[in-house]
Amino acid sequence: MKTIFSINFCQPILLLATLLFAVPLAAEETVYFKDGSFLKGEVLRVDRGRLRLRTSMGGGTAETAHDLDRIQKIVWKEQFSPSQQSIMSDHAARLKYLETLFDQKKVFLSVPESDAGEVGLAVVEELLSAKRFSDAQKFLDTLENDWCAKRRQKAISLKTQCLAGAGHFKEALALASDFEKTAKDASSLALVHLALGEASAGSGKTEKALEHFLFARVFYPSLVEPSSEGLWKASQIFMAQTNTVAAARALHDLTEDYPSSRFAGQARLKLNEMGSVEEKNYVTQAGDVAASQSQAQAAQEPESASEKTVSQSKSPETKTIKETGKKKKKKKGTRNENNP
Repeated sequence: MKTIFSINFCQPILLLATLLFAVPLAAEETVYFKDGSFLKGEVLRVDRGRLRLRTSMGGGTAETAHDLDRIQKIVWKEQFSPSQQSIMSDHAARLKYLETLFDQKKVFLSVPESDAGEVGLAVVEELLSAKRFSDAQKFLDTLENDWCAKRRQKAISLKTQCLAGAGHFKEALALASDFEKTAKDASSLALVHLALGEASAGSGKTEKALEHFLFARVFYPSLVEPSSEGLWKASQIFMAQTNTVAAARALHDLTEDYPSSRFAGQARLKLNEMGSVEEKNYVTQAGDVAASQSQAQAAQEPESASEKTVSQSKSPETKTIKETGKKKKKKKGTRNENNP
């Protein structure tokens, strides 16, 4: 164990005292090592590839140093979450916040499960939302490192979006198709379909793009980020088609069902810009979203393990629209009877 202490005591005695008489610091991080052990303390800095950690011992503190390549994960007292972006409606403010945060954390990129990679990918997503595809690709290339599998899959999905946005549709489709062959779990499949949606939209296949974007929403609605991202991108397609009612419904579903997602703030802002839509229009026209979701459901063949999820998530939204229509129809009939 390559650990040094900054005070002149015998290491075994210090370690034993730390374990027996440790008093928690006011704010602690937890550092997990690849050998399964962990330490709690205050992360001070990184010097020459070694993390300096201050830990409590009795009435005092000790400073230890640990090689970064021995560390598996760091859980910060203020862990980064994509939902933190949702409180900022301004793109420039979100990007500045994320870039500043990344500058502070990029030294931990070599740590497989550090949130430095997650912050970096959030910067890429923000650049993509601003259609700065070249900048997003360059930034993404600097992030490649020893990531966990889930983060690597997300990086592949974002790379597909960079290629599609830059007009390299064949490359994007090929990358997404290769990705699909290795995707096994629900989260990976959701990312695959977001990537395929980007490639399809770029190729002008809007109906196919809608199927892919709404895949997570239909089959895996419990996956907050891919479901909300799919709804957001579906709303953009509807807006491009000047189908404002369907776009409003997608945005409404996003804000109602995924209020803490990173797209929720943008969706609320867009809804405010669009103004209110009469309830009767939701009943008579908003079926476009449900229809698109039904098409996605019919067009996709999920893994057998997901069939239960599909059957559970298949009907609620369409049922709600139909029931609302029946109620309004019945109410209208009542008015006719009272006023012949």
